[in-house]
Amino acid sequence: MAGQVWHISERGNEQLDRLLRMRPDIPSPVYICRFFFHPPPVLFNDIKTSRDSLLVRTNMLNFINQQSANPFYLNSHSSSSKHIVNEPSPLRFALPAITGAAHTSHTSTPQSAPVRRCTPHPLQLPEILDLILGFLDCTNPIPSEPAPARRKPLSLRHARLIYPTEGQASAAWEAACRDDNRIPQHTTAGVYNCLTVNSEWYDSARRVLSKRLFFDDQTKWENFASQPFDRMANTLVLHKLKTTTQTMVNKLYQPRLEWLEFYVCPNLLPSPSLLSQFLKRLALPGSARVDDEFLALVANNCPYLETLDLRACEAVSDTGLVFIADRCPNLKYLNVGRIEGGHMITCRGVGAISRQTQVDTLGLAGCDIGDSGMWDIAQYRGDGIERLSLNGCKLLTNRSIPLILRHTPNLQVLELRQCTLITNVRPIIEFKRRGQPLVEGCEIFEERMRDEERKMAREERKARLSRSVEHGPQSSLRRRI
Repeated sequence: MAGQVWHISERGNEQLDRLLRMRPDIPSPVYICRFFFHPPPVLFNDIKTSRDSLLVRTNMLNFINQQSANPFYLNSHSSSSKHIVNEPSPLRFALPAITGAAHTSHTSTPQSAPVRRCTPHPLQLPEILDLILGFLDCTNPIPSEPAPARRKPLSLRHARLIYPTEGQASAAWEAACRDDNRIPQHTTAGVYNCLTVNSEWYDSARRVLSKRLFFDDQTKWENFASQPFDRMANTLVLHKLKTTTQTMVNKLYQPRLEWLEFYVCPNLLPSPSLLSQFLKRLALPGSARVDDEFLALVANNCPYLETLDLRACEAVSDTGLVFIADRCPNLKYLNVGRIEGGHMITCRGVGAISRQTQVDTLGLAGCDIGDSGMWDIAQYRGDGIERLSLNGCKLLTNRSIPLILRHTPNLQVLELRQCTLITNVRPIIEFKRRGQPLVEGCEIFEERMRDEERKMAREERKARLSRSVEHGPQSSLRRRI
């Protein structure tokens, strides 16, 4: 009966034990196990052990059973013969091989001791526990600056032009004076509580906590940077650590980061060991050290980059944007807004980004973008563009914004503060009425919008009155005559 595959189903351990007691002619070296092909399958044909060690190996085999995706039978009478049958089986363990004298004794007088089932609790499996605690950690998001639904009014008069009622305008101006844009505190209280359950939960909680690193305290960051850290994280955020030195950052080796952010850390620059193909989000607002050479390094090392936040990085020019456009085709978010150095970002860099990436959000506040740059955006990213921040782009005129809106149907936010050369605001009002996007401007722009809306309202009332006169009693009498 060598080489025969026995179909053991349903109750697994109990049925196999009953079968061994009833059928002493079953060959001893029967392996019934489960495994999957990634990593490559482990064949149990070389195991040389006695049946007494079965209970010792049960926990390991149960773990294999839990992880398996493809069930198989494996029967081997010798180390050279292998036979695999693709038939499912709920059997929960593998019967070890018995060779030599043990094989003879088993076939003649099978042992009748029952095989006990030792299935670990799901919360005792490290893989399942890591998933649960990882989900718990995801409920504590990393603090980041949220994108405002509407920017603060510049004055009380500006608020009155934006909001329809005096009460809303006063409340908005009071909120702007309070400066309520505080970033929420980072908390991992739920995961930290898991550290005190037992040793297994402690190890799992440490693995989960080591994946997302957030530091807004200088002392904690220095303690972390001074000690070796061999775990691979996917998030590293440094928040307003203005006294941190570059030497501490250079010590870090995290080649699998997906999110890297140095928020208002003007003296820091990510080292090459932090830039890899896994990086999708890079935010360095307020960095004085980011320049075109660094963007060339980012473009070469991070081809799958999707978010690039370079606000107030005034050393970046069109050359750096061309590097990013050539190597990062998946880019969706780009913000190079600035207060100074606007002449360094022009239509050349914006045109390259529009033609070669999938950008849907563009922040160009304070840049010297002209009408040709807006037409590049409309031509190459028309349906895909969703948000445009053009505050302080003083070169824009009536030859671009009022005309390109028909090519950007999915535009949701349009910021035009200090764009005073745009005087033809009627197409902007009509676009706003069609899709209800958020259009923001300065006091001059909002006043132009308000005056044009009043003029359009008068024209609509006059047109309705004319139609009512045409279809009134006298017109019907004239039709009868």
